[in-house]
Amino acid sequence: MIQTRSARAAFTLIELLVVLSIIALLASLLLPVMQGVLAKARSTECASNLRQVGLAVNAWATDHDNYFPKIETDPNGTVQVYDADDNARSLVETLGGYGLDPRFVQCPTDIHTTRYFQNKGSSYEWRPIVDGEKVNGPKIYGRRGAFTVPASRIRICLDYERIHNGQQNRLYADGHVRGF
Repeated sequence: MIQTRSARAAFTLIELLVVLSIIALLASLLLPVMQGVLAKARSTECASNLRQVGLAVNAWATDHDNYFPKIETDPNGTVQVYDADDNARSLVETLGGYGLDPRFVQCPTDIHTTRYFQNKGSSYEWRPIVDGEKVNGPKIYGRRGAFTVPASRIRICLDYERIHNGQQNRLYADGHVRGF
């Protein structure tokens, strides 16, 4: 009996199921790796956003006699910048002229998890430690008086929670960003 060419070249159902199960196995092995890569990419984008915030804050300080702006979260939850007369303006409105875009205060991981940006207008918690202090030698005030601290050790803002694989990205007064 002579078989036709199409009968000899066709896959059997068993062969097709084996190929599909191998593909499914490979996909299940790669999924955690891809999730880790995506989480690292979001953390890197968050750090980049914080660097942009640091550049805007330091540019603002350059135009204001080297004093850091007064940036605080007000009682209704929005982030405000206060001028010398204690008039409040939004963070983006004040620092927008220095390159701060609304997307720079929005952590990409926050969009998918905690949603601080929707509630507070910023994905980052602001630390008013350097408010109104000089860029070159900010002072920290405590029970024992005022201490000059290197700007590289003072946090300006950070993620509200440890949302980057158990770490927080933190912006320091000198403009560098680190994850802890």
